[in-house]
Amino acid sequence: MSEGFSPVVEDVSGEKKEKGDIGHLLAG
Repeated sequence: MSEGFSPVVEDVSGEKKEKGDIGHLLAG
């Protein structure tokens, strides 16, 4: 369970960070 959750959390974090960066660029 822990092994399956680790990659999922990392993927979500990366996607959220990427979306935030894009939003900043669009707002800028």
